[in-house]
Amino acid sequence: MFNKKLGLVLGAGGSRGFCHIGVLKVLEEFNIKPDIIVGSSMGAVVGGFYSAGITLDEMTIISKKINQSTVMDFDFLPGKKLGIANGNRIKAIFLKYLKDTKIEDLNIKFGSVATDLINGESVLITKGELWKAMRASMSIPFVFKPFKYEDRLFIDGCVQYRLPIPQAYKMGADIVIAIDALGAYRKGEKPTGLINLIEKTYSLMDWENTKRINHRCDLLLMPDMKNKNEYIFKNNDAAIMAGEECARENIRHILKLLEHRKKDKKSKNIIK
Repeated sequence: MFNKKLGLVLGAGGSRGFCHIGVLKVLEEFNIKPDIIVGSSMGAVVGGFYSAGITLDEMTIISKKINQSTVMDFDFLPGKKLGIANGNRIKAIFLKYLKDTKIEDLNIKFGSVATDLINGESVLITKGELWKAMRASMSIPFVFKPFKYEDRLFIDGCVQYRLPIPQAYKMGADIVIAIDALGAYRKGEKPTGLINLIEKTYSLMDWENTKRINHRCDLLLMPDMKNKNEYIFKNNDAAIMAGEECARENIRHILKLLEHRKKDKKSKNIIK
């Protein structure tokens, strides 16, 4: 019998990325266990914790502790340091739960996608210290300082892959379910200031890039979080609930995909 390996792609999304916890919660209820998880940015953070055996209850507690001050530990003299946030508080949380856990020792095959700024290429990190792979993937440009790891200078994986779908297939997945925390570009909103203008510009470029690839998975879930700003870390439980609701609404599609997909035939469903 053909052994179908399920790969989950957890997309980037800042505070919206907590929706992945809600999706995983529903999958667990139906005893659906991914063989492979690939994450970008916040998706790499959630996926890394889950692959390391951190329970969803624990992850929910962690999400409630993460607020704006946790994320934005400002360096008031950034100078040539290439970012306004040190990332030390996030690092402390990673080390508290993960310590020196290696990716190679995880029960779930895991990959973290980051962008090598020097060489201009996307890198799939599948070995080494887990927390470092997660930190490399979440280095949002201008916000977090680029992360030096294995002689590379990494910035956010979302710069090239909001949804690292090809990487999941590369890692051996036969079925790929992707969760897009950011969704489509939100039209009709006028920028409210310079920072918001930069956010919207980046969002538009990111969406145009993502549209070229999001149809390549077998199932795409897009939790509805209304106008939740990915850069504002509060009411994180709302994102978790949105992910849970999306997964529950589409669990029949998920079960059908897992039960009936044949080796030589892929469905291309986009579920909102």
